Amino acid sequence: MKRIVMTSAIASMLIACGGDDSTEYVQQKAPETEPGNQSEETANEIPPGSGVGIYGDLTAGEEDYYYIEVDFFDSGVHTIELTDLTDDLDLEVTDHNGDVLVSEASGTSDESVVVSTDNVSFFGDDIEFVVLKMRVYGATETAASRFTLKLTNYAENND
Repeated sequence: MKRIVMTSAIASMLIACGGDDSTEYVQQKAPETEPGNQSEETANEIPPGSGVGIYGDLTAGEEDYYYIEVDFFDSGVHTIELTDLTDDLDLEVTDHNGDVLVSEASGTSDESVVVSTDNVSFFGDDIEFVVLKMRVYGATETAASRFTLKLTNYAENND
């Protein structure tokens, strides 16, 4: 009998802690094709966090643009990589200071750029986040390839 009373008490607490039943969660499916992102104004956002990335498909003669918003919790040293290439693509990253870093490895070698946001004063300057911009482009006008564009964060003090 004591066991049933405890179970009822726990059930009552769980019911009292329940969320709003009117909240409806809708699963969002990715579009079949990547949204147009051939300019900085139409750049696709990469969600923040370490080890995040996207799969892309670059058409010959085009450029794809991406960006990520880095906040205090994700600040540090970031490695941005362009991998899984089937043709010669290159990677350009513009950091929060406007400095442009380029990786132009030959052939289907992985591209990699390292950027630091350790010097950002998020609290002193009332900055919520900084933006890192990325441009993926072909080494030639005929270069076309699928790719993986990913970001990895490393804390400065974890060397």
